Amino acid sequence: MCLSTLGSDTLHPTLTLFTTQSLPPADQSLGGAVITAVLQIGRAIGLAVATAVQTAVEKHHELEPTADTSKPVEGSNALLKGLRTAEWFNFALAVAACTVVVCAFRGREKVGAIMK
Repeated sequence: MCLSTLGSDTLHPTLTLFTTQSLPPADQSLGGAVITAVLQIGRAIGLAVATAVQTAVEKHHELEPTADTSKPVEGSNALLKGLRTAEWFNFALAVAACTVVVCAFRGREKVGAIMK
């Protein structure tokens, strides 16, 4: 969870600076607004999907019988399994995003460098 926060806190300003420096001056504010909107929508959709994954895993494990008795698994154990699964889902999304960025920006020059 700490890496997720650290990643988003460094991604937003870096991506905004890269976008605004890559655009002509007349379009820089529009580029920054588009990046901010896409990041906010991505966060909302990612949170919704992770919550759906967590809820589905919780429901599945609440109905699962334990090895000791025929009683269902306690709610806290099902909640823990749901949270772990949601965190692994978030980790998989982060790895996928990092892979896309590495492939897309390979060989790019430095932003703001003077071209000769």
